[in-house]
Amino acid sequence: MLVSDALHDVSGRIAFEEGSPDEMALENLEIASPAGCTMLEERKVEVKAGEHVLVVGEPGAGKTLLFRALAGLWPWGAGRIARPRGATLFFMPRQPYLPPGTLREVLAYPQSVENFEPHAFTDALERVGLRRLAPMLDRTSQWEPRTELG
Repeated sequence: MLVSDALHDVSGRIAFEEGSPDEMALENLEIASPAGCTMLEERKVEVKAGEHVLVVGEPGAGKTLLFRALAGLWPWGAGRIARPRGATLFFMPRQPYLPPGTLREVLAYPQSVENFEPHAFTDALERVGLRRLAPMLDRTSQWEPRTELG
């Protein structure tokens, strides 16, 4: 029998809630990992809209698991994460990531192409000095950083 919602002997789950529309709050957060449990030094953390936060720590300290938990992708542990009600959160990865697909899909990521006016894509390319790529908007390719694009 395959059980995908269990992590070793950890039975607890982080509680995810919608909080105030202008802040993210963490309370008594503990993130379970295969190597043990990671706890935040502060028992209560509030990040208001517009604030900047730098997350630092030694390798293996649990930074990646923290971001997975904040995104709702890692539920194992304890405590509470209240994400801003009605807000869409975006996280910048340590390594750049561009999904496969057309250039138009890459520019829209993580949203759908339909969420944008057709001219928005050429306008965005022009703003960053890449207008010459506009004819490639519907070309499917691996759009990882390439020297010929920049």
